[in-house]
Amino acid sequence: MPSGIKHICYCHTPMRYAYDQFDNYFSPEKNGKIKYFFIKKIMPYLRNWDIKTTDRVSDFIANSNNVWQRIKKYYNRGAEVIYPPVDTNFFTPDDNIKKENFYLFLGALVEYKKPDFVVKIFTNYFKDKKLLIVGNGPLKKYLDQIKGDNVEIITDAKNEDIRDFYRKAKCFLFPGEEDFGITMAEANACGTPVLALNKGGALEIIKQGETGEFYDGTEDDFINKLEKIDKKLYDIKIMYQNALRFSKDNFIFNLKQFLKRRNIIG
Repeated sequence: MPSGIKHICYCHTPMRYAYDQFDNYFSPEKNGKIKYFFIKKIMPYLRNWDIKTTDRVSDFIANSNNVWQRIKKYYNRGAEVIYPPVDTNFFTPDDNIKKENFYLFLGALVEYKKPDFVVKIFTNYFKDKKLLIVGNGPLKKYLDQIKGDNVEIITDAKNEDIRDFYRKAKCFLFPGEEDFGITMAEANACGTPVLALNKGGALEIIKQGETGEFYDGTEDDFINKLEKIDKKLYDIKIMYQNALRFSKDNFIFNLKQFLKRRNIIG
């Protein structure tokens, strides 16, 4: 890069699999013993390369306080937090749409997002409740094998379909740890409470008791909190107002203010 040119990095996270979440991505069982052996050997070199490349960055922007902490921990650099944008003009409540008797998981079907966690719970404990899984990925075949008749998987949903699922679901389920977790904000924007793991970006999005609930990572607590959500009426206006914190307008305003402070724009 030419001398004097600023390099701004909007960081969604330091590489999760290279640092503290290696075991969520790789194991001898998932990857085979030989492949796992070589992946584990390569990781220290990948981490060293990743850290060295941060010298090229003038300023970091983190997509959450959670990621800010990871940037500080692994790169020993500061950052400014600017939340990513949610399309709160598209993801909105609709008074003409009524809640239906199903629960929603939406996202890539990969291990760290834990779709198998919720599939097993609904298959074994909530046989009278419907679970809708929207997404695709490496775990699709496995989920098909373990799911009960009350679990449906949709792999080709369009944006309008996703918005309708958000609006109609009794609750949006977010069982895994994420750096931010924009789908939680989208669900709130559509007037739907969220049941989320009490870690990561969820702590910055969900307001306990107002826009959803947290569980501690165990099956028992997940079941208890879902039953609590079933019995509670959440205010749709409060949930939508919560999502507006992450609107496109706020993102653009905060980004412009950041660039002005760095004398990049006038």
